[in-house]
Amino acid sequence: MTLAAAKKLRELLASDKPIPLSDLPQAIFRELMEEQVVTVVQGGRTRKALYAHNKDAVINYLRNKKGIPDLDKYIDELEQPGPLRADAIAVSANSKLTRKRTFEGFLVNSVNPIEAKLNGRPLSLPPQEGTFIHIHDWAGFEIPSGIKIVGVENSEVFRYPQRLPDELNLKEALFVCRYPYSGDLVTWISRHQNQYIHFGDFDWAGMNIYLDEYKAKLGEKASLLIPDDLDMRLANASLALYNEQLHLRKKLEDIQDADAIRLYQLLLKHRRVLEQEIYVKKKKV
Repeated sequence: MTLAAAKKLRELLASDKPIPLSDLPQAIFRELMEEQVVTVVQGGRTRKALYAHNKDAVINYLRNKKGIPDLDKYIDELEQPGPLRADAIAVSANSKLTRKRTFEGFLVNSVNPIEAKLNGRPLSLPPQEGTFIHIHDWAGFEIPSGIKIVGVENSEVFRYPQRLPDELNLKEALFVCRYPYSGDLVTWISRHQNQYIHFGDFDWAGMNIYLDEYKAKLGEKASLLIPDDLDMRLANASLALYNEQLHLRKKLEDIQDADAIRLYQLLLKHRRVLEQEIYVKKKKV
């Protein structure tokens, strides 16, 4: 990774606003998009921008796949003459290091039992509470055709799906979490007939993740979860977060998905946003 690219990446991590793609020509940003560590957002009819919706994911990507545990230190080394600069360039140029996949696949969980298969052998879900199953050989992972696939971004929702209210109708589902932020999950979903339901945060960032990372690639197979009581809950939700994310709002005429349009109208109606973990009931002691 060049010094110019590293500085742009630091700018992306430091900003709460998207950076135009035209300002980010380096290969590193194409890799980040391929791995779905960052989100491409529409800044206009033709202008696109990059947004780091999960800065920890970008930092983990640099550490695990680029061998760069400290971006500031890496930039400092590149700016130095002599051996320090040479060492930094050597790390950047090491193709074995930069393209290595530390983990492949994604995490799965469920509420009710699911008789799945992995490479043709039976695999029973869910695992014991407090543990998850990481599907590494995802190409050989199969579930019954009637099981819905529910994608979540929040770790608490993924850990405790049994605490979600019955009204969401998600008990007969496979919960998936894309880890470690690769495109394996979407590729796996696209190869099967199961319907995908996106259960994300009810805000502008969550809408972008659904539209750009899932709907754009899965088409009619993907839908956005909008609970029946969302209208009521939004009335008392976060105004501060709504204002912080307002720059991520797409133009309504650019949205073709009926679910996203409905969420868009609800967010504008209340001028508030809601994080998905509000639906996780606390365990009774």
